[in-house]
Amino acid sequence: MTRRARLAYHRAMPHAPVRAFAAIAVMAALTALGGCAPRAARFDPDAVPEGYRRSTAALMWPGATRAFQITPEGDLYNGAWRVRIAGGPLALGTPRTIAFEDRWLPVAHWRRAQGPVRWEFEAVALPAPAPCDTGLVASVLATAVNAGAAPAPARLECTLEPADSLDDYVAFDTPAAAAPPRWSGAGSDTVHAWASAPATGATVAARWTLAPGERRTLRLVVPTYPT
Repeated sequence: MTRRARLAYHRAMPHAPVRAFAAIAVMAALTALGGCAPRAARFDPDAVPEGYRRSTAALMWPGATRAFQITPEGDLYNGAWRVRIAGGPLALGTPRTIAFEDRWLPVAHWRRAQGPVRWEFEAVALPAPAPCDTGLVASVLATAVNAGAAPAPARLECTLEPADSLDDYVAFDTPAAAAPPRWSGAGSDTVHAWASAPATGATVAARWTLAPGERRTLRLVVPTYPT
């Protein structure tokens, strides 16, 4: 997928009607976009020099009242809830470097190792449609690549967790008695995230066995406010 097509893909997500993210038609459109021809050269965040001991990055927009932090652990946090990204029964390394594409494009990239499988993440945040344009919507693409010479398991568990009083930062406008964060499809009118895979409780999981060189993707959409 070219840079222009990839940015258009991410940009299309928050500018569709917010409820439509859960619709089959939207997911079908995203799948079609994800099937574009591979770009000539993939951005490698680990090739970018990192001066900090623990790499991190922020996804933000002028005028937005909340933003996202990509934490040193490789999670996504908006001050009210986080998407904790783990490997389930398999160990999943932390990012070496979280870097923006070509050092300026507002698409953050990071990689996490799981044995011979390399998880490549990219994320961008854009404002939601008016009148909700003080909030952001983050589009996250997680791609598993088997870099080994034999079939290998790939496991990813994305769990919604509320902010904790021990967190370094909690959004000032977080309700004192906020409802537990929920994925779309959990039977609630208010949701906190969408995914291209079904959720079980607070967790969306990808469980694959990849052939050598095979790639598979999981897509997440996370707003800064419940929708």
